[in-house]
Amino acid sequence: MYNEALILIEDLCVLISNLPLNHYGMPSPNGPATDLVNTDLQRENQYDHGSLATIIMNSEPLLTAEQKIIYDRIMLAVAVEQGGFFFLDAPGGT
Repeated sequence: MYNEALILIEDLCVLISNLPLNHYGMPSPNGPATDLVNTDLQRENQYDHGSLATIIMNSEPLLTAEQKIIYDRIMLAVAVEQGGFFFLDAPGGT
């Protein structure tokens, strides 16, 4: 837990000043670089599922027919863990 806190604090220091914790006289986090990757992954996955579900529920009915087809194809690929690439030509602001 202590090391995880140091990693989070160092992430902020690097983000703000581009300098590690030891520059400020604090101990550096211990552990391999994978700890940093795992922390980044954890941070990226900490979102409010309920809030996102509400956004989706409110936004899906607003999709055009073409958008709905594309949305459904992407969601199906995710659901069956198919993977792949989807290239969309969408003007900004839509």
